[in-house]
Amino acid sequence: MSALQEPDIGQEGNSLLMSQTRRAILLAALLHGLALSIPAIKTGSLAGGIRFGCLADGPCYAAANRAVLPPDAPVYKSGGYDGQFYYYIANRIFLGASIQLDSEPFRWARIGYPAICGAAVLISPMALVWSMALIPLFAHLCAIGSLRAFPRAAWVMALNPFSILAANLFLADGLALSLAVLGITRVLDAAASRNRQAVGWILVAIACLCKETMLAFPIAFILVNLRNLRILSALASMLPVMAWWWYTGFSPVAAAERGIASGFFSYIGHPDAVFSGRGLLFPYIAIVTVIAWVSGPGPDRKIGLLLLLAGTVPPLLASAEYWDNFANIARLFIPVTIGAIVCSFWSNRWSWILSAYSLVFCFMLLLREWRAMPDVILY
Repeated sequence: MSALQEPDIGQEGNSLLMSQTRRAILLAALLHGLALSIPAIKTGSLAGGIRFGCLADGPCYAAANRAVLPPDAPVYKSGGYDGQFYYYIANRIFLGASIQLDSEPFRWARIGYPAICGAAVLISPMALVWSMALIPLFAHLCAIGSLRAFPRAAWVMALNPFSILAANLFLADGLALSLAVLGITRVLDAAASRNRQAVGWILVAIACLCKETMLAFPIAFILVNLRNLRILSALASMLPVMAWWWYTGFSPVAAAERGIASGFFSYIGHPDAVFSGRGLLFPYIAIVTVIAWVSGPGPDRKIGLLLLLAGTVPPLLASAEYWDNFANIARLFIPVTIGAIVCSFWSNRWSWILSAYSLVFCFMLLLREWRAMPDVILY
């Protein structure tokens, strides 16, 4: 029996669960609002969160794509970050604009985010910026709502630091995680109709098109249910992203060839301060590990354990290119959060401990962003 069969707790119990869910949604919305507003305040524009970039002695993608930038766009002299490439791709998809990317296969492989948010560019460049900010927020709040019968899991989702990081940097990871959770609540519901489960797998497929780390769930589902025909649905959810990778020429193997384990060993040889970012990841993983081991028996627990492994082993094997940048390495750990959510369907206090720690993690991320001094010019 799946843990996701909603308990029959009566009207009073349902009222308490709805109250819990509302509080989780409000706090998540507040954290998202802060994540979006801090770079906007510091740069004078919501587009500051996208991190358009230009290096004086290196690539200047903001200049190369100047024709599609919003008016008075803040451009970071540090070179910016990945959010800018989703913005450029959206302009290509919906306006047919000529754009320049740092790696065509790598960037186009994550088509989901710009495809979902990009139609707003038909209105104006700033409409696209708002769309890239608000659609992931809406998906995040919907994902929390889908867990309303399981308050521990809802709070783990609401306060996970990776969604807040993604919101702050206009990245696909937060939207991918939310879509995956919306799919999982349907897929693991033993009482769900075939149509509801089909919708769940479609959501998982779209999540994979947003970010490849979401493949961890269908793979874990297949490994746990090898003797069940339901694995055919999981396999089908992986086909769109595989076909798209073939079309774009993206290879996850090539992406992994940049180095094995060198980054982690380099980091532990010269660790930074505990509250700088990367040091906060390890207690998060440790708490999720405890949640996984003390959660109730059944296939959901096995899926949670596999997701924990999927979110821990690959990052530990990542190159220095990832470990040298907090945002780069943090996003590789996102399957850990999905594992925590799945294991939190079962009652245990460690889920609340993880939520409390996650709240501290989020505030440290926001404080880190507030203290940053962006060096920007207006294009």
